[in-house]
Amino acid sequence: VCIFLDVALRNIGKDPRDGPFTLKMTGGTSGDVAGNALKILNRDYGDNTKVLGMVDHRACVEDPEGLNMEELLRLVDNDLDLSHFDEKRLSSSGSLHTRSTADGRAMCDSMHNRVESDAFLPAGGLPNTIRMNNWQNFLVDGKKPSSKLIVEAANIFIEQEARVKLTESGVLIVKDSSANKCGVICSSMEIIANLLMDEDEFLTFREEYVEDVLNHLRLLAKMEADVMFEEYKKLGGPGATATAATNEEIWAASLPGIAERISRVMNMSSDYISEQLTEELDLDEIALHAAGALLPSLRERAGDRLKKLPKGFLVNMVAKYLSSQMVYHEGLDYVERSVPRSKFAKVALQYSYETKRIEELLKIVSDASIVDDETAKEEILQLLRVGGPRVAVQKSHVFQPTADDEN
Repeated sequence: VCIFLDVALRNIGKDPRDGPFTLKMTGGTSGDVAGNALKILNRDYGDNTKVLGMVDHRACVEDPEGLNMEELLRLVDNDLDLSHFDEKRLSSSGSLHTRSTADGRAMCDSMHNRVESDAFLPAGGLPNTIRMNNWQNFLVDGKKPSSKLIVEAANIFIEQEARVKLTESGVLIVKDSSANKCGVICSSMEIIANLLMDEDEFLTFREEYVEDVLNHLRLLAKMEADVMFEEYKKLGGPGATATAATNEEIWAASLPGIAERISRVMNMSSDYISEQLTEELDLDEIALHAAGALLPSLRERAGDRLKKLPKGFLVNMVAKYLSSQMVYHEGLDYVERSVPRSKFAKVALQYSYETKRIEELLKIVSDASIVDDETAKEEILQLLRVGGPRVAVQKSHVFQPTADDEN
């Protein structure tokens, strides 16, 4: 969630490491998502993080000068809700409202609409809190969004029809299916470790594995966010709304529409790979590729145990891995338009091979004294990183026509 927020802020001209940004949040200090988000934002951006408003099931607290982060973290560390916020830590303009009164409930229920900030992070709350009969309340005077950016940490906080309306009104929304998918991926990392070893063995390297998982999740989140915003810019960015002829075109060019497209392309490619993989590899080869998809600390200890798992499990594991590698590195158009449907597994396997080969070439070029100009050398390295695997696959045998293709 925080990595999607980081990338999104940079794309609206707010580098969170270089200057302050303002935020409002639902989900309180005693909640897992909101509480951990506060810890990460404070760790990564320090005083640049200005939380102007926050609400939970007991209270809401607001301060146009930014809520005292030390006090928020005190509540997080002690598993206390927002009603315990020390009002002495508020500025003269700050306020605390509890749900014990009618006025307090009204302030709590409207905080996410009223407070104006750079970004809104719904990290808790009831399903469809923003819906078709109230989405206009998110607009100031019925026009300007109270936050330019929404990163959906909570599932279905925004009803789909309301999400469309907010998008048409200029709100950049990072959809829940992208913003919080790392939770699902984390669960899959737990499951595979559990399938390959018992608890006692796992506990001997638990901390190392947790660090591997966190690094992997950060990388995947950054890659998906980058693909999403690159596609958004390619399709016209904010100007796409003005030039699109239909509502369908507006949605397709929006961030939520692109998030849905990423999921569709990822599923489509992994389905094709799954169907074709056993035509290209035997079980030993499939298990070898599956081991490559494991995180390093688990692969080192249990990579040779994968063949005890059902073949279908391994096939799907490899298909998801190969699919994400192509989608995240090459983008949506390449996977949708350049890969022949009948050769998805061939191309994906070749792409994986060429990626490893390019990594070796990068090291050779990086270590070599081939040019005196370091800028030119870095440009060569960057060209290899960006286009190397794709060009190498294009030149390989997998795109050569076969008898079946000619028939």
